[in-house]
Amino acid sequence: MRIGTITRPGVPWRLGVTLIAVGGVLGSAAACSRVVPASVVVHRSPAASADLSSSPARSPIPTPSVAVPSPPGSTESDGAPVRPVSLPATIVEIGDSLGIDLGYGLRDVLAETPGITLIPAAYGSSGLVRPEFYDWQTHLQELLNRYQPDLVIVFLGANDVQNFFADGRYEKFGTPEWRTVYAARVGALMDEAVAGGAQVLWVGMPAMRDPAFDFAMSELDGIFRQEAAGRAGVRYFASRPVLAGPDGGYAASVTTSSGRRVVARAPDGVHITFGTPESGATLLAQAVVGALHAAFGLR
Repeated sequence: MRIGTITRPGVPWRLGVTLIAVGGVLGSAAACSRVVPASVVVHRSPAASADLSSSPARSPIPTPSVAVPSPPGSTESDGAPVRPVSLPATIVEIGDSLGIDLGYGLRDVLAETPGITLIPAAYGSSGLVRPEFYDWQTHLQELLNRYQPDLVIVFLGANDVQNFFADGRYEKFGTPEWRTVYAARVGALMDEAVAGGAQVLWVGMPAMRDPAFDFAMSELDGIFRQEAAGRAGVRYFASRPVLAGPDGGYAASVTTSSGRRVVARAPDGVHITFGTPESGATLLAQAVVGALHAAFGLR
């Protein structure tokens, strides 16, 4: 068993899974001077507070607790081939500030798993519509070259509800032209990972409290699903059912299979809680790890 010890102010990390800090997760936490206590906390990356789409401040909407079954660990497959992944294995996890939240969950869930090297490389405020801010194609290639991962987990999209310029054209969010350009960027990231020798689990966005923002996330999920379909070495995993309410929509808290109520989402209605064995990030990470087992035979 390989043991990695990484520390930040006040918090020693001693893991059965080897953990390598890359920019986003540990760097962002240190910049915030955020210490994870023995209670659920909400992570905000340094630059994420202003760029994630949200509605004006309002009183929280009470949401009933819902029963969450054991992590589904299921992915959508159209028969495109994947290679089985055996241990030891290296996993790179990229994304935005929600990806940072998931990175903490993966750290906890995989802590006692020998033979896995987890590289959390999510970067707050990032996405695919503003490469001038953070170019994921460039950074992913650097990660592929440096770590030669077996698997890449992608969890981003919350910052991508924006208009943008592409090839001299102004593309408005939600138009067919916007979808075409964005889908091409999603597909290019998938192809880049596969060309670099990795396989991809693309995690869809969870439900959001604001209805308009939630609809936008569903639009992005459709693109992620479409681009994953038919690509060898790529699988799409829907995160929405893991943290959703009984109607499939947003839920601030859920009830685990053990009967304990878990505050799964942050007060902003966007981010995911982390920091305890029963937090939103842990629930999602358990489901993601289950999806890795189901899709790629990771054991």
